[in-house]
Amino acid sequence: MQTMNNNSTETNKKSTNTSYKKTIPISGKFFVELKTFYDEKTLLQDTE
Repeated sequence: MQTMNNNSTETNKKSTNTSYKKTIPISGKFFVELKTFYDEKTLLQDTE
């Protein structure tokens, strides 16, 4: 029983790590696009 519990815990850790790593580039890209959007909006307001 103990071995089974250890294996499932290891699997959970691995899957959590993988999904966490996958979300970082996406959120990073989203943040950059959001910042660019705000910068462009500010530039438009400045030129008006």
